[in-house]
Amino acid sequence: RRDLARDVDTTDRNLTSRIAELSTAPYAAGKRYRELVDRVLGLDISTFLTEEGQTPGQAVSPEEGIALTRMGEGVSSAVAILTELAYHGNRLFLIEEPETDLHPKALRSMLDVISDAANHGHQFLISTHSDIVLRDLGARPGTRIFRVEAGSDENGIPLSSYRALDGPVDHEEALLELGYEQTAPYGWLLLEEASGETFVRDVLIPIFTPRLTILRTVSANGTGNLAKRLDGLHSMLLFAHLSSEKYRAWVLADGDQAGRDAIAGLTERFRTWPPDRFTVHTRDNIEDFYPTRFAGQVKAITDEGDGRKKRARKGELAQTVRDWAIGNEAAEGELLETAHELISILRGIEKSIASK
Repeated sequence: RRDLARDVDTTDRNLTSRIAELSTAPYAAGKRYRELVDRVLGLDISTFLTEEGQTPGQAVSPEEGIALTRMGEGVSSAVAILTELAYHGNRLFLIEEPETDLHPKALRSMLDVISDAANHGHQFLISTHSDIVLRDLGARPGTRIFRVEAGSDENGIPLSSYRALDGPVDHEEALLELGYEQTAPYGWLLLEEASGETFVRDVLIPIFTPRLTILRTVSANGTGNLAKRLDGLHSMLLFAHLSSEKYRAWVLADGDQAGRDAIAGLTERFRTWPPDRFTVHTRDNIEDFYPTRFAGQVKAITDEGDGRKKRARKGELAQTVRDWAIGNEAAEGELLETAHELISILRGIEKSIASK
């Protein structure tokens, strides 16, 4: 019914009508709805027929589907928000705990959608108990943060009071109350893969640049995630004021085309950052810097066609190289021979830190 599809209610009783309209609509609102649901949830939420009539959810065959009510309260709430965002016109959204029953990855996608919508004129009033929501949205320009506290008057009647949070002390106290404890290192070194992180953190830094142990290494789990990881890190730094210098992060990518493209994109995106924060080495893979004694295992990884097996082999070999290097007097000489470029990059970072 059209009136239900357009009505805003305190319950989700009209959600079926809205989904039925948007899930198959060829016009802009329908396309926008399907794009948003796929972006946040990775699902195809439409309606299917049951004995009770149309039911919203994921259709799995002409005769059956998985009802939205069986997917958890968080999914239903997310779909309700996304249906409203699909329509034209600016709105005021009152959202209670968007993190409920949502996987953290889906939650972050939802927060990106909310932020995009806010940039296009929508307004959001959100209550949360999630440090993820607080750190993500709290770091974005234009966000105002209030802390609500329970109390009572002289007659025992429950009351709520609120105050604005301003400055790093208030922000850190709020994060601690939500269970997030951040022990801030001097800075961060972001690498493409976990195997590269292991090699740099546990082998090269202890042997050649021990002063870089003040940095926390982070794996992006793939070139495509470098920008996302740096965005998240940057948001945390901005929100909690964890560093007096907002550029205390370095990114190191492989020298293949994907790595070069990623570094070029980051350099363009973070134009105000010093150019030495984004570096690409000349080898296609971090394993190319391993000592020649591991050449056979490196070739086996290169020849492996199964992506999952390849990642597993990379991790296993990184552990093998680490175990070999620890306490081995021959390790320094062999690594200087094969990993001199990577060592030079790390020494450059060490020098830039020492000069501050």
